[in-house]
Amino acid sequence: MSEASRITKRVDVLPELPERDRQLQVVAQKAQDTFTPLGLTITGLRHYEPRRFQMEKNGVLLCLEAKTHNPHFYGEHYDNGVRTDLQGKVFGSIEQDIRRVFPEAKHVCLDIAPRLVPPFEIKESYDSVDPNVWKHRLVDVFQNDEDIFLDDVEKLRREGNIEDGSDFDIYTKKYGLTHVMRHGPFIYISPDTLPVEILEALLDQRNIRSVLEIGGGVGTCGKAARRRGITDYTFVEVNPKAAAHLRATLSDYTVVEQSGFDFEFDRDYDLVLLGMPYELNPWFIQKKGRGLAQHSDTVIFQSGMTCMYDQEHDWILGKNQHHRNNFPWWHQSQELGTYFPNVVETSFDWQLGVIASHRNLETPLALMEPRGFSKPKYNYVPFEE
Repeated sequence: MSEASRITKRVDVLPELPERDRQLQVVAQKAQDTFTPLGLTITGLRHYEPRRFQMEKNGVLLCLEAKTHNPHFYGEHYDNGVRTDLQGKVFGSIEQDIRRVFPEAKHVCLDIAPRLVPPFEIKESYDSVDPNVWKHRLVDVFQNDEDIFLDDVEKLRREGNIEDGSDFDIYTKKYGLTHVMRHGPFIYISPDTLPVEILEALLDQRNIRSVLEIGGGVGTCGKAARRRGITDYTFVEVNPKAAAHLRATLSDYTVVEQSGFDFEFDRDYDLVLLGMPYELNPWFIQKKGRGLAQHSDTVIFQSGMTCMYDQEHDWILGKNQHHRNNFPWWHQSQELGTYFPNVVETSFDWQLGVIASHRNLETPLALMEPRGFSKPKYNYVPFEE
């Protein structure tokens, strides 16, 4: 049977699917050919089209769901190089196909989420990544000053790079931001929408007097806090360019130029905001979770994106027992529920968040819904072999 007829047969087994979902099943089959040699089986995909995106209004986020039976798939010790390499393979194998399926999407984010399922069989780990490239894989990836850029907002507007009605258009105007932050050639990392929206919501409900923010970006939350009269605000920022920008734009606040992994909690805070790279959240919790819980009332984690980095989001929530019990590097000490009695997930359009607190969170969550918060949601397309 030819490859074309094999794909057609697989798609035709579910004739009731909408045409776009049928097209996505074909894409899933194409991806399967890439990931089978790595010991992964594609089981479906999920996708989400946000209300608006960062620089553009239209985008799509898509994640391939896959399964493995190998507890050492990432290695006996977790290798984030494997994680990043897998993402690269998704882009390399299906990005152009996804752009054809979603022609209006100017911004495309792709990921893959391997799930560990029984029966378990330990095999050699994924070995296609050069270990020398990733030997510092758990170092904060934003620490290299050459990788961080502060782009002038007005210049981006003049050049037509910030679309009217996009997140960057709305939030740079709302909070008077003069710059946005870029990591590498094209990945924009600040301002973020979810943390400042949660901060504003909590300020409407609680008497918050002190805030600690680890990973301050361009200072969006600091700007919001200052407008609301908060004077006790501390940034912990590892990147020298970002730290200098925060000192220049929010000079009345404290800026500690240090990695969050090295920061010592020596006082209490009403609220702590965590904005480090999603991949680092489990390791930060493992190292600093106890001190974080002892010195904070409530913590907000930027934990992922809908259909991208939701593996890390689920990780700190402790959602997958097979992962905790059988991946040798996955520990309960990396989960927020180990340290806080109340832990909930939420999303603000495309960005995922986790709130952990010593207080009951039912009322805050209910009051956040009118602002646009909800449980994470996406569209799911099954893949049948």
